[in-house]
Amino acid sequence: MFRVRKRILNPSHVQSTSTMAANICQLLDLESESEDEERSILMYLFNRRRTKSEKNAYLRKRQSHGEFNLSREVPASIFKETFRVNRTQFNEIHELIKNDITGKECNAQKPIGSEEKVTVCLRYLATGDMYKTIGLSYRMGQRTVSNIVCQVCEAIWRRLQPIYMPEPTVEIWKNIALEYERK
Repeated sequence: MFRVRKRILNPSHVQSTSTMAANICQLLDLESESEDEERSILMYLFNRRRTKSEKNAYLRKRQSHGEFNLSREVPASIFKETFRVNRTQFNEIHELIKNDITGKECNAQKPIGSEEKVTVCLRYLATGDMYKTIGLSYRMGQRTVSNIVCQVCEAIWRRLQPIYMPEPTVEIWKNIALEYERK
């Protein structure tokens, strides 16, 4: 078997992917029964690091390459097909719930805008796509899309339910019964 002894990782040691394997060898003292075991461990560590950085690079381009930027440019007919609402309705929904879904800014990164959150949620509700495919087109993680859909749906329900589905009173039930009997 093998033993791994860790040393402190200095970020300046890792400068490019070509030198990453050599740096891993220096940072980890591996004692194994075979060199094949050692190579497989190094290849696993090397490939794991590279895959993670590629994914992060893809997600970091959300501001410039995400589908949200395209939704501003598309004609009204395509906008309505995609989100099942026209731009006026979209703006009304956004204005009603934007205070409920606006994130707080922090030093680490800028929060996702309320308008972008509404587009992600409406795209999910209109198409029924998986979170993964929506995340790829908007350059977000699956968990982020899931959280956005839940947050926006709760805000829509909280704001629109009292307007369009008020709690029934005796008077409302009587009117419903009268309408039913007329038919």
